[in-house]
Amino acid sequence: MLPQNTLEILKTLSKTELKSLGDFINSPYFNSIEKLKDLFNEIVKSYPDFTSKRLEDKAIHKKLYPGKEFKQKSILNLFSEFGNLLKKFLSYEKFAQQEDALELNLAKSLSERRCYELSLKTVNEFKKRKESSEKFHEDHFHYFYKMERIVQRNLVNMRPLNKRRTNEALNAGANALMLDFMNKYSTLAYYLSVVKVVRPDKENNKTIDSFLNSVRTHRSDVGKNC
Repeated sequence: MLPQNTLEILKTLSKTELKSLGDFINSPYFNSIEKLKDLFNEIVKSYPDFTSKRLEDKAIHKKLYPGKEFKQKSILNLFSEFGNLLKKFLSYEKFAQQEDALELNLAKSLSERRCYELSLKTVNEFKKRKESSEKFHEDHFHYFYKMERIVQRNLVNMRPLNKRRTNEALNAGANALMLDFMNKYSTLAYYLSVVKVVRPDKENNKTIDSFLNSVRTHRSDVGKNC
């Protein structure tokens, strides 16, 4: 039978996701092992519980290797390859949903290929999209900082050097980094304060107290300087 962790993942897939998995496995870009396509065709017949006898080792071997002597190792290797491909599918599906990460990697890739103007254009499109969107997530400022780093790289490598734009990019990067730090800092402080209330007797509260005290001290210092 398929490994337990593979079965656990398969049982979470909807019909639409299972179809997408099939497209993924049938794509020569992602999969070069023909037998995995045949294995998937057998697996999909047992949806949604995947407990059919057709998935037993000998049944799979007979279907995929007709007329050949049963070899447990061949099936185990095939199951392992399928499990790896299944995990890769989940990873790609999640990545494809992360528009910020896609644009960041595109801008970075263009910059590395010395397509600096195209990279800058990608960054500008990212900024326009974010400015017009009401959505906000915990890595919002992190992506702005990463994008500004790419802008800096582009401008430093472009000729003639535009000092004004380069300085603006450096300042924008510094601001984004500070906002990212403060966002994560305050989020962690809130989380730890909740943990302390929910689990007051835990030994690790010494570390939590130390961090929260540093937050209070920082806020106090900021208040004095304002």
